[in-house]
Amino acid sequence: MKVIVIGATGFVGKAIVSELRGNLISVIAVGGPRSAPLQEADGLQSINGIDITNSDDMATLENIQNVDAVIHAAGLAHQFGKVTREDLWNVNVAGTEKVARLAQNLAVRHFMLISSVLVYGRGSSRNEVLSEISICQPEDAYARSKLAGEEIASEICGKAAIPLTILRPAPIIGEGSKGNFRRLIRLIAKRRFVWLGNGRNRKSLVSVSDVAKACRVVLENKKSESEIFNIAGPPMEMKEIVTEITRSLSLKPSNISIPVTPVRGILKFGTLIFPVNGATRLLNTIEKWISDDIYSAEKLRQRYGFAADSDLKAVIRLEVDWYIKQT
Repeated sequence: MKVIVIGATGFVGKAIVSELRGNLISVIAVGGPRSAPLQEADGLQSINGIDITNSDDMATLENIQNVDAVIHAAGLAHQFGKVTREDLWNVNVAGTEKVARLAQNLAVRHFMLISSVLVYGRGSSRNEVLSEISICQPEDAYARSKLAGEEIASEICGKAAIPLTILRPAPIIGEGSKGNFRRLIRLIAKRRFVWLGNGRNRKSLVSVSDVAKACRVVLENKKSESEIFNIAGPPMEMKEIVTEITRSLSLKPSNISIPVTPVRGILKFGTLIFPVNGATRLLNTIEKWISDDIYSAEKLRQRYGFAADSDLKAVIRLEVDWYIKQT
């Protein structure tokens, strides 16, 4: 089997390449214009400098022969610097369209898109564990761009009769992550962490290695139809997560706690007076912090027998160790 991995030099892409090669799948690793190429080896061809928003760059990939599948793991996240809605749309929607067109032109037998559970919005406001049949209610520009990317991939693959798999991972953790989890580690490490609420709310997480394994399992056993799957490990209480990070940093747990109700009331009052300001952003952050965000991965288990089984506490410790080495 020969597979093109778009975004192969990113956090998730590297893990996918490693997982596929470890199972003797031939990989063409496509990296972006600012990424260092992967070292070529048996079963691995590296192509660097490809901007998925650039038609000429993408056209250079159309000469690759005998490709069985394309995995699209590239994307732009809202937490990486100052990113506009136009930037997100250009990469996550227009870029996804170009990658899907590449899959169509190469006449592949399978297109896989790495999306995000953020397309659902917050589950706590609906008091539900979010599954693939839950209504998508994206709450920010990033989530809306990921959902729009799913829709354009579905349209192209549907017309071309290419089986499509959309994977929606829960927040991904592991060595080298750059998302909100790394921000949480930094906040605790700098002793700026303050408890909001009692920490009993639960969050779904997933290790980057489990995301890569899920890609490989579906790739090797793909059914003919198009499908959507969540990928998530067992939910953890926020208190468990923070405690594990704190211990791994060899720090004492913070005893400073702020009641949520009065803070929420003050910020809501502020948003009425100044609808677009820091109060709105802070209120949204607090709501995310105290919410239950739980995602069901039962469909993937039933369909392909895959369940994320990494020890999440061990993964947290490894990510903290990685963070310490980088600082």
